[in-house]
Amino acid sequence: MAARVTAGVARGVAAAKALDDAMDSPRDERKARIAVERATALAELATTHGCESGAIGDVRWVGDAYVAASDAFDAATTTSDLTSPTGSGRPPPPLARLPTAGVPTGVPTPSGRPGANGVPTYDASSFRAPAFVNAHLSPRRSPCVIRGLMRHQKWSAAETFPDLEWLRSHHGDALVPVEIGVASADGKRAVPRIELTRLATFLNDHFADATTPRDDVAYVSQHSLLHQRPELQRHFAVPEYCVGRLAAANAWIGTAGTITHLHTDAADNILTQVAGIKSVRLYSPDVGEAHLYPERRGGNGAVNAFSPIDPDDANSPELLSRYPKFGETPEEEIMDVELGPDDSLFIPKGWWHRVVARTPSFSLNFWF
Repeated sequence: MAARVTAGVARGVAAAKALDDAMDSPRDERKARIAVERATALAELATTHGCESGAIGDVRWVGDAYVAASDAFDAATTTSDLTSPTGSGRPPPPLARLPTAGVPTGVPTPSGRPGANGVPTYDASSFRAPAFVNAHLSPRRSPCVIRGLMRHQKWSAAETFPDLEWLRSHHGDALVPVEIGVASADGKRAVPRIELTRLATFLNDHFADATTPRDDVAYVSQHSLLHQRPELQRHFAVPEYCVGRLAAANAWIGTAGTITHLHTDAADNILTQVAGIKSVRLYSPDVGEAHLYPERRGGNGAVNAFSPIDPDDANSPELLSRYPKFGETPEEEIMDVELGPDDSLFIPKGWWHRVVARTPSFSLNFWF
C-alpha cells in the first residue's frame, strides 16, 4: 500500500506539471481541457471525502485517487478514446431519452408511513420573486413547490438535458465522479463506491436502456458539470427566486433507485427536476432536532446535519427500538412531495430532506 500511495502522489505531482505544460501550449487545447477536468474532478472527490487542502484525512485514499485520475487522463488521451465515445472503437449503444412528461406506469410510490403533504404549490407564471420572498423566505422559511419554472423561463435544457444522445455527443469526454452501488434485495439501499470516469462511459454503462429496471444504481451527484462545461449554462437561467444570491449550481444525473439520505444543508436550495420523477421527504428543523437524531459534520466553514434514520424503515421494530423518538414524530409534521419534470422544490436551509429517484432522472439544484 505504501508503494502505491507513493506512486499515486508522484503521479499526482506529474499530473499537475502536465496541466501547467498543457495550459502553456495554445495548440493543444483539448489536452488542456482534459487536464483541467481531471484536476476539477479530483478536487471534488477530495471534497466529497472531507479531504481539505493542508489537512488530508486519508492519505491512502488520496494516493488511490491520484492513480485513478492519472489512469483516466492517460486513457482520455489515447487515439481510440478520442475517436470513439465508447473508448473501444465500437459504435456507442443507443441511449433512451429520460422521461419528461407524466408518471410512467409502474413507478413505485414511497413506502413507510404516509406523509401529510402540506407543501404549498404555485405556478411560476404567476408566482414571482417578491411573493416568494414574502411567503417563504422572510421572516420564517418554509418549503414550497413551483411548477413550470423551465417553461416560464424558456429553458432549452428542457429539451437538451434529457436527451442523453446529445449529452454524450457534446460532453461525453467530461470526467465525472460516479457513485456506484448494488441495490439490496428490498430495493432500498445501496453501498456506493466512487469511480472517476467519462460522462460517455457513465451513460453507456447505465442508460443504454433507461426504461429497464437495473440491479445496480449509479449517480453523478452534486457535481459542478455546469462550471466544468460553461457552455451548458446557456441552456438554463438561474431561478429568480434565488434573488441574486447564487452560491452554487449542480447537476444530478442518476438511475432509478438513487437515494440522497436524510440531511440538512447550510444554504437555501431550489431543486429543479429537469427529467424523471423524484420523491422528497421533508421535516422541519424543530422536528429534526427532536426526532431524527442529528449528527453534525462539515468542512470549509459549512456544517450540515445528517440522520442515521431511513424513513422507509418507519415500521421496523429494530429501528424504533434504537431510535424511539423517531416513532413519536407527529404525522402532521411529515411532508412528502413528488417532483415530476418541470417541478421545482424550495428547500429552506436547515430543513431535513431525503430524495429518492423513482425513475432515471436529471436534476439541477441552486444553493443561494
